[in-house]
Amino acid sequence: MEHMVARVSLVIPFRNALPWLPACLASVAIQREVALDLVAVDDGSSDGSAALLDLTWRQLGSPAPLRILRLSGVGVSAARNAGWRAAQADLIAFLDADDLCLPGRLAAQAQQLEADPSLDQVLCGWRRFHQQPSEPGSWEVRPWLEGAGFDPASAFRHKAVLPSAWMLRRRALEACGGFDPGLAHAEDVDLLLRLAQAGAAGAWQPRVLCAYRLNPAGASRQLRRQSQALLWVLGRRLASLPAGDPLRQQGPELLFAARSWSGWSAWVEGDQPLALELWRTSWGASPLGPARTWLHLAQSAERASARVGRPFQTEGLLSHPTWRHLEDHVLSALLRRPRRAGSPPPPSADGPAEALHQRGWDLLVHGFEAAGLAQWRQQLQAELTTLAGQGPWSPWELAAAWGQGQDPVLRVRVQGLRWLEELLAWDGQQPAVDTLITGLVDLLLAWAGLAWGQSGRGASARLEKAFALRPHPGLLRALARLYRNNAPTGAAALAQLAARLEHQSAPDAAEPEFLLEQRPQPPDRGCEGPGCHDCGLASLASWGSTPLAPGTVLWTAPPSLLAPAPAPDAQVAPLQRLAGGCAWIRDPLANPWGTTTALVISAGSGERQPALCRSYPQPWPACRLGELLASPAAAAAAEPSPGSAPLELQGQVLAVVDLSAEIHYHWLLEQLPRLGLALDALDPGERASLKVWHNGGDDPARLALLQRLLGLEPRQLIDARRHPHIRAEQLLVPPFAGRFGWPSGHAQSWLRRRLLPSPGSREQAQLGPRRRLWLSRQPSARRPVWGEAALLEHLKRQGMGLERVDLAGMDLPQQAATLAAAELVVAPHGGALANLVFASAGTRVLELHQPRYAPPYFHGIVQHQGLQLASCEQPALTPALYRELVFEGSLCEPIALDSQRTAAALQALLDWP
Repeated sequence: MEHMVARVSLVIPFRNALPWLPACLASVAIQREVALDLVAVDDGSSDGSAALLDLTWRQLGSPAPLRILRLSGVGVSAARNAGWRAAQADLIAFLDADDLCLPGRLAAQAQQLEADPSLDQVLCGWRRFHQQPSEPGSWEVRPWLEGAGFDPASAFRHKAVLPSAWMLRRRALEACGGFDPGLAHAEDVDLLLRLAQAGAAGAWQPRVLCAYRLNPAGASRQLRRQSQALLWVLGRRLASLPAGDPLRQQGPELLFAARSWSGWSAWVEGDQPLALELWRTSWGASPLGPARTWLHLAQSAERASARVGRPFQTEGLLSHPTWRHLEDHVLSALLRRPRRAGSPPPPSADGPAEALHQRGWDLLVHGFEAAGLAQWRQQLQAELTTLAGQGPWSPWELAAAWGQGQDPVLRVRVQGLRWLEELLAWDGQQPAVDTLITGLVDLLLAWAGLAWGQSGRGASARLEKAFALRPHPGLLRALARLYRNNAPTGAAALAQLAARLEHQSAPDAAEPEFLLEQRPQPPDRGCEGPGCHDCGLASLASWGSTPLAPGTVLWTAPPSLLAPAPAPDAQVAPLQRLAGGCAWIRDPLANPWGTTTALVISAGSGERQPALCRSYPQPWPACRLGELLASPAAAAAAEPSPGSAPLELQGQVLAVVDLSAEIHYHWLLEQLPRLGLALDALDPGERASLKVWHNGGDDPARLALLQRLLGLEPRQLIDARRHPHIRAEQLLVPPFAGRFGWPSGHAQSWLRRRLLPSPGSREQAQLGPRRRLWLSRQPSARRPVWGEAALLEHLKRQGMGLERVDLAGMDLPQQAATLAAAELVVAPHGGALANLVFASAGTRVLELHQPRYAPPYFHGIVQHQGLQLASCEQPALTPALYRELVFEGSLCEPIALDSQRTAAALQALLDWP
């Protein structure tokens, strides 16, 4: 069968391009496997370019037809439009006259478009060069490696496009009108953004197939006009978005990033006045706060240089006169930070709660402290009024209920509630403003102190806000420590600014004590991990979701995920045996939450074993930050080494530690089956002399279960919380029991085999009639659930009464038997639902969760056990200031049970066929 080749029109606009046309046309003539239609557009040349083009093309002997259109200086956008409108093919590529097509470009892009009719556009990577593409100093640009794409979110953020690397379908150009003829610069970015807004699908051809000439006389050197056009285009496109569009709300941040990139571009091209101007305006217009703004300005210079292959040295930036002038400007702004008592706009009540809360922060950071506090007070009063009757939401009630115990987390929560009491009682007068701001800074530093050494993200966010309110060099030094691994240039810039700030000011407060501690700091990796609501939902994109009732969705696993349970003798990955191996965890006893947040395994040589390492944050599969965060290698490389000497252990040691294994969910579904499967793989002789290093805690019920179920004597167990760093004569490490938060089929099958009666056995027959259960959650100030009694009474009156069970009062075999006998399970989100692993196929489950927190922890069980899961979002929305100052994360916010909504959801689930 004859191979069909795609028909492609290539549009080359030019004006006075005499030096470049021969090489450009030669690169086109070697293109193969396409039927080429060449359209050249002469936009008013006066150097004979058109005649040379015609002669050169004939001399090259290409069979492709050439047409030359002649215009009178209408501009590159109009010239490209004239070219594609005159083109004869459906697939249209562009090439500027000073650029080159590398071999295979047109065929690769055309084949990709023809293979997927849904695609509207394809971009390839490009090589930047001066004279020859292969010359030393040329470098390649691969935007797809940084997450650049064609949907609105990634297009607005990355703006990665080059006309000479672009091929589009005619229909896409016709639908949006092509390039804006009024633009002489950034016209390609404008078209990319309009296509993204229109929903035009695109893809990367992940090869470098175009060469982009850095032409000193070209438009790329007209830096001021180019930067102005880029910012104008971005602002115009943002303004065209609907008022509630998240991208429009991110507009200030997107414009800041574009302006700071333009400043870097001017700096590297030698236009220092323009670089300083752009960087200064970036600083003044940034929505990020002073510390993060400074970090971003410096780090973006390193990243932009790496993106285009340009050599970069941190010292070269930080010691450059332009940067030092910028630093002078920033220091002046920090040292004379105004306390404005004037009349900014009055508090606003219009808009989403998050936007109003951010408005309060913006006012505070820019010196309108009284106005910012007034904005917060008005918003909090409105939110508490809305929540009246839905739980003990007032700060006075919560503070009284939580008291002044020894729990360090609850102490800081109560500190936050007391500050909110003062805010609500504030009479609006100026004299109390300083007291409130000082209390707010103290509260932010208290939260940062809890996160210090445990959560880089948790500490950095609070330190940045505290610095914005009261600039202190110690806070900048602390942030430099947190960022030095993943943003080294930004961290160095913070440290340098801290030294100059300390030299030129006398800090009015002592440096917080926790900042003086020298324990290793985990980096801020920019990910919220399991607490990210959006990434969790995005990871369920392949699942079916059927609306049942207001706020309620029934989830259906895709057929591709439905698989039979593994056979008892099915192979699992073998144990790793490491002579002289080391293992350590980030000390959970130094963590106010008492959980393990990182674990590292290394061979006797010191080489870390990435597949056996984990650390928070553990992203969901659809994390918007990409695969880097999910990589165990990245986690192993980033985790600081322990500061203590290891506990030396003779013989064989089985290391089974898991993230958050102190919590029931992770202990039951991840650590226990991982430990059991590992022991099953050992010979009886090995098991008898084995020691087990674990972090499941010292709860007597757990220890008794390990002895009864696995035959592990107390003398064999080593508590990793007490000995967080060990070295063993021979370290045995089993594979993890599945992806974090999603236990494998092997792990679930092991639990069911060990803890449930065999099918058809007398024990199974004695399980009794099918039960409808409410899994009660123990009263907890850490993760409150409000309204349980009222909900159960309401369901009873509606004829849907549930049997209340407290699994915490049972041993694990009793818990398993209870769930095995259930036909219906209703529960607030929490660890008790881990016991769904014991439920029978077809059991219906209604999970109740708070807004903005519905992690898919239980979908893996639903998938393997054949359950019917519906999730019901409870409507009570935690006030914005509570989320900021009282609860350390969305997973800790209260679940205020709504009787009416839950009853409707339960009835719909029961009625579902």
